[in-house]
Amino acid sequence: MNSLAASRHAQRLQSALPPVPALFERLRSVLSEPEASAADVARVIECDPAIAARVLRGANSARYAPASEVCSIRQAVMVMGVSAIGNVLIESGLARAFAHLSADFDLEGFWSHAVRTASSCRELAALAQARHVDPEQAYATGLLHDVGQIALANADPSAYGEVLDASGGDESILLEVEREAFGLDHAAYGAWILRQWRLPESIAAAVERHHHPELWTEVEPLERLLRMHDRFDEAWMSGGAEQALATRENELMLLLDVPPDLYEQHLEERVEFARTWRGGLP
Repeated sequence: MNSLAASRHAQRLQSALPPVPALFERLRSVLSEPEASAADVARVIECDPAIAARVLRGANSARYAPASEVCSIRQAVMVMGVSAIGNVLIESGLARAFAHLSADFDLEGFWSHAVRTASSCRELAALAQARHVDPEQAYATGLLHDVGQIALANADPSAYGEVLDASGGDESILLEVEREAFGLDHAAYGAWILRQWRLPESIAAAVERHHHPELWTEVEPLERLLRMHDRFDEAWMSGGAEQALATRENELMLLLDVPPDLYEQHLEERVEFARTWRGGLP
């Protein structure tokens, strides 16, 4: 299906699409001001106590390892950076928007896969410095890569439940059945959503292509990061550590300029992360 046809089908589903998370939109507006400061960003976050608490928890996590406890949102913004803050706002906004989904949709499993994939993409992006993939953009891409799936379930829970039943957990069948039921698959719909939300085109393109390796180009390492870790986590879910490690994609690793020893270490760490992850959004 060409992009124009996919867009027409997506527009029919627009009424069921949640708006871009409100605080993310406000943050984007603040950052458009040339003189925007950490204090300005902090004021946006402080409007929502629940998100403010998540930001503080994130700033004090082992990932950032602050020298002393971070006690204010302004400090947290300086520790985490605006991109990471934006990811927290997207996570929170989407979790709220789709919290009411039918129990027939495995919401916890969906978010667990999204967060594990996102975390893995971010960690490998940090290793693949020669390719200049921003780790926080990599995280956002992993987090949002299946947003079209949850949005289709939101648009018509009954129809999407039938899609899931018909696919029987087979990814290639899932895409085909989605197209039969909705006119487009979740990768195309997800990319359309992200473009409506005015997220970076590089993220939307990676989401659109992550089930279509024939569309890859050699100059888009973000797409390879997503594909690699989407497959890795799906293998983990279906077969555990042994099957996950069997999905090593050395040709992709080489294209990302990651030394083999660091790549192997990265995969082992991802297995440990999957073992200890307790599900849901962080």
